[in-house]
Amino acid sequence: MNLSKNEGKAICRYRYKAFGTNIESDFVLPQLMYGEGEPEVIILKGRVPGEISGVIAEASFFQATNTELLFYVHGVGKYYIGHGKRIIVEPESEANEQLVTLYLLGSAMGALLFQRGVLPVHGSAVVVNNASVIITGDSGAGKSSLTLAFRERGFLYLTDDVAALEQRTEGIYVQPAYPQQKLWKDCIETMGGTVNDLTQINEDKSKYFSPAVKGFCNSPVRLEAICELTPEECDDVRLQVINGVEKMNVLMKNIYRYQLTDFFGRREDYFRKCVDIANRVRVFRLVRPIGRFSVDRQVELLLSQLV
Repeated sequence: MNLSKNEGKAICRYRYKAFGTNIESDFVLPQLMYGEGEPEVIILKGRVPGEISGVIAEASFFQATNTELLFYVHGVGKYYIGHGKRIIVEPESEANEQLVTLYLLGSAMGALLFQRGVLPVHGSAVVVNNASVIITGDSGAGKSSLTLAFRERGFLYLTDDVAALEQRTEGIYVQPAYPQQKLWKDCIETMGGTVNDLTQINEDKSKYFSPAVKGFCNSPVRLEAICELTPEECDDVRLQVINGVEKMNVLMKNIYRYQLTDFFGRREDYFRKCVDIANRVRVFRLVRPIGRFSVDRQVELLLSQLV
């Protein structure tokens, strides 16, 4: 916790670290790890601007410029993300606090990472042999289930849902996010767990927040591979090595909120980032049968390429 001054008044704010960034927040965010460094990003609770100038993309629920984004979620609230340094959240009066935080740490944080020049990949990341692998794929592909299976076997993990990539001379690194997973009820129960003590994300969906401090890796880890999980009508799990142009296709398709690259006018910049990553990491496609529990076999096949 930190005491900041605003117009002569002391304000209680909280210090966190996520995605390699030091954060100061008006919101209590128990999902995040405590941070001690000088804040690089500030999250405020307050009035969001009604509009922004120099708009290059807009619809009924958002406006975007090269450096700013406004968006609105019905029943939840308004969000402003500016210059990679500031997020303002204006919750609706009856908004569910969990949903406000969900969009703050999801879409708003994803936009902030774009503004900061960080490449966010839609996926989870686990650590195998001191290197990381990102498990990506479409919504419902089974990313969180496979990540949970690795965790159950004692492997460390870095992030769930959004993997922030840092490009260094010595390699590509995944920054740790925060120790929490979003899991479907059937996944939790199939793995022998229960949802009795968990918080439901949305009453319309059987998905829950699952604290996961045990086994969380709180330092960046070099990226070894990206694995796209794909459900198909097939008889068994199979693993394909992806090469050439298809590696780029996998990367570009699985950038988190890829449309933001156009909104911020940075598609060419992120294309170059993807080329660099494709040249330095391995890419796989893990195909799993639809409607069949196969995470044990998925783990085995992936480990056969990583160990």
